[in-house]
Amino acid sequence: MQSVSKHLEFYGYDVEFEEDILKATHTTNIDFWAWPQKGGLLIRAVVGLAPTAKDDLLGVYAFLNAANELSIVSRYLLDEEDFMAIEAWFPPYYERKPFAAFFEQFLEDVKSLPKELNEAIEKYVLP
Repeated sequence: MQSVSKHLEFYGYDVEFEEDILKATHTTNIDFWAWPQKGGLLIRAVVGLAPTAKDDLLGVYAFLNAANELSIVSRYLLDEEDFMAIEAWFPPYYERKPFAAFFEQFLEDVKSLPKELNEAIEKYVLP
C-alpha cells in the first residue's frame, strides 16, 4: 500500500490511512478509498445520486449497465439507493508502469463516459 500511496501522491492526490484503508482526495480528480481485497487492491469511489434516481430505478440500472459496457477497468454499481459506486481491482503485485496504466484508465473510465450517457448523468448523478 505504501508504493501505491506514493504513486497517488505523484498524481497530486492527498493520501491518508485509517487502519488498512487508504483515503485519496484530489482537487480535480475523483476522491476514493482503497483497501486490500482478494489478494489485490480495491479502489472505490462513491458518487451521490439525484433524488430523481429513486423514482426511476430502471433508468438508473440501464445507465449503470451502459457505463459498465463502456468502461475498461471499472465497474459501476448501485450502493444502496442514494449512491453509485465506481470500483476497480488491481492485482497483488505493485509495479510502477502497470499500476500507472491501470490508474490512468480508471481515471479515464470515470471522466469520459460517452456523450450518449450525458443525459442520464445529468438526470441521475449529483454534480
